Amino acid sequence: DVEDDEDDEDESEFSGSDAIYYEFHPSFVVNITDGDRARYLAVDLSVVGYQQSHIDALRAHMPAIRNDLIILFSAQDAGPLRGQEGKETLRREALAVIRNVMQSKFGQPAIQEVYFNKFVIQ
Repeated sequence: DVEDDEDDEDESEFSGSDAIYYEFHPSFVVNITDGDRARYLAVDLSVVGYQQSHIDALRAHMPAIRNDLIILFSAQDAGPLRGQEGKETLRREALAVIRNVMQSKFGQPAIQEVYFNKFVIQ
């Protein structure tokens, strides 16, 4: 049905078979608080986009993206990050940060998902 194909057009742009993963390097390592104690948070991230031009734009704007992610990560408190819900909230916030930078610099959010590859609080 032609109408169904038109409705699925936006979704087909983001089909899993076209996924392009990009891993951030180096790791993010920031100071966070844990009550009155200082801790470190070490995070490795990967993102997924569905067009090479989106990944190229991500790489071009990496300084701005890294800056905003460091600000996000360093504002965290260790307590909530110990649980699954806290990690998931931070993951969604990281995605929003990346998409906001991409929207302002590239004209579209471009990145569909963020994944934690490493998440260590020390």
